[in-house]
Formats: sequence, structure tokens, C-alpha cells
Amino acid sequence: MKFNKETNYAIIMTLFCVKSKPDLLSSTNIVNECKVPENLGKTILTKLTNHNILESIKGKNGGIRYNHPTKTISLFNIIEVFEKIEICSCIDNFESCSYRKGECIVSDEMKSIRNILIQHFKNIFVEDIIDRQFQKYKN
Repeated sequence: MKFNKETNYAIIMTLFCVKSKPDLLSSTNIVNECKVPENLGKTILTKLTNHNILESIKGKNGGIRYNHPTKTISLFNIIEVFEKIEICSCIDNFESCSYRKGECIVSDEMKSIRNILIQHFKNIFVEDIIDRQFQKYKN
């Protein structure tokens, strides 16, 4: 499994906003600081605000910010906006199984692995990543 560029950028941009909390940031500032191509970055920010990962404040003094209580947004919340976590296609679509139409033990094992992966991403909160990064560079 490999995440696409949008997902990677979305995580970086969200973490940047978490680190800047509660400041309002311009989309241009976020895109530039995170070194994301401008058009792609603004598209990602739109998706993140549409899915309530980031908050968009309209108007002259508006901007974008991360405005959630601690341990509310996990990596999974960001990832699911851009990806379908799929290990093999037969897990959810037995018709795609050329072997036994979903009656294969490998399918069950792959589903279990996918569920473990999803649960792991759900347990990684963006604030924790920022805290660990701060601790790493503090010492």
C-alpha cells in the first residue's frame, strides 16, 4: 500500500496547522511553508476544510486553522479523505477473486490486516505527532 501525493501533502499541511494553532493562516502561507505545488495545495486545503479537518474563516481577516479539541483528529481522519485503504481487491468485492469467489482464507487474513492498519491510524492523533516531534528536537 502506498499513499498518493495528496495524502502525504494533506498530512504535512494539517500538521503545520496544528503546530500553528490557534493562529489563522493564509492558504498561500500554508502551501508555501509546506512546499506544496500551489494549485494542488489549495485543492487539498479545500478538501480538508470540506471534511472539517481544518476550519476556514471567510472574510478580510479570515484564514485557515486547526480548531479541534485535543485528540479529536487522527491520521485516519485525514487519510480517509484521500484514500481507500485497500490491501487487495477481493476483501470487499468477492467477484474480483479469481480463485474461490471470496471463500479463500487469504481474503480473511487480508481483511484482518486492513482492520489492524485502520485501527492503528485511528490511534495516532495529530497533536501527538507534533508533541513527539517537539520532544525529539528538544533533547
